[in-house]
Amino acid sequence: LTIESVGGVSIGTLVMTSFYLSPRVLGRVPTIFWYFLPVLAAVAFLPFLLHTLFKLKHYGWIWILVIMVGVPGMLNFISVNDKFFALAFQLFPLLMFYAYCGILRWAVEDWVEY
Repeated sequence: LTIESVGGVSIGTLVMTSFYLSPRVLGRVPTIFWYFLPVLAAVAFLPFLLHTLFKLKHYGWIWILVIMVGVPGMLNFISVNDKFFALAFQLFPLLMFYAYCGILRWAVEDWVEY
């Protein structure tokens, strides 16, 4: 979970700088390629996270995950014509996932089994 909580800061920095760097430095490379690795990391880690939470029977944390990530994910079904808001709606669930991982990291310290 340490890597995921640090990743949230990296994603925030990536979002802010990609708007400035992408057209100037990379030319015609779409900005979506900037977000490939954080999205891939989140998608790869999610099944392990859910499996672990089910195994430990922390169903409340699963509901919090659904609320923090699933509900903002519904924003992707809203049609938006502005490119900035469309990108924000797409990235908000990802940012919430990394925020969830950061919060979970602090809570896990009390779950240690001896």
